[in-house]
Amino acid sequence: MDFELNHPKLSDHTWWMIFDSISDAISITSKEGNILFCNKAMVKLVGRPCIAIMDECCDTLLDQISHPIESCPRRLVLTSKKRETRVVKAGKICLNCIVDPILDENNEIVNLIHIISDLSDLKDRIS
Repeated sequence: MDFELNHPKLSDHTWWMIFDSISDAISITSKEGNILFCNKAMVKLVGRPCIAIMDECCDTLLDQISHPIESCPRRLVLTSKKRETRVVKAGKICLNCIVDPILDENNEIVNLIHIISDLSDLKDRIS
């Protein structure tokens, strides 16, 4: 049975409010890892304004926070075309780095979604 889903159209402003309300650091990047846009949590994590990190490679940003990530999830996604996750530790900082592919109708990667969660507080509560 065919049916049509009627989703209300949300304004760009509403989408940005939702995007910026998420406490995890999120960025949308090109396949090459260049940041196209990000939320406020990403700005807070890297300590630089969004405009300053636009077109910068996500690898470079993470290297500033931590050491280079072995088996980088972005690189793994390019082959697997599915979610890849790595935990990165640098001193007291513990980050969960997730990369999801955005696929087109031919199952080809168009862009990537990076989600970075700070697990430092959680790690302290478990210890």
